[in-house]
Amino acid sequence: MDFEDKDIYALIEKIGVHYNQNVANRYIRPVLGAVLAESEFSVDCTALTERFEQYQYQGYYLDDLYRQILALFKLCEKIEKISLPDLRNQAAGVMKGISSEREKVIRDIAVNNLPYNISILKEMLVSLFAKVKQEDSRMNDGTPAVMNTIPGIVDLEKFQ
Repeated sequence: MDFEDKDIYALIEKIGVHYNQNVANRYIRPVLGAVLAESEFSVDCTALTERFEQYQYQGYYLDDLYRQILALFKLCEKIEKISLPDLRNQAAGVMKGISSEREKVIRDIAVNNLPYNISILKEMLVSLFAKVKQEDSRMNDGTPAVMNTIPGIVDLEKFQ
């Protein structure tokens, strides 16, 4: 379906770029590999962060988009809970093969900035959620009817 608020598409693209450049980049992905691969949310996260062009042409279903937003938000929380406390040690172990000083510096920057990048990503997801909720209300006579059918979506409501 096509959205009246075209900022939704721009924000989805921005989320995908931010996620791929700052959270799941080549320096962080090896460290978070287990969390990203084992996540029950990985399919929905991938749909939101890597398939923007496909959805831009075919459109989004609100229920799918809500699930994708919620999945990526929960993945961020899982990274914060499981990986961030020991991130530096994990990064040192996984990235031992890096010999270039330049690469080590870039890796350290990526690792040090990950908490901030996760926070930024969560803020963008909350903003997208608010826009999608408005679109849902507009399409359903003032009530976000589709949102109310998504289990766990109330987790995002408290961040608005």
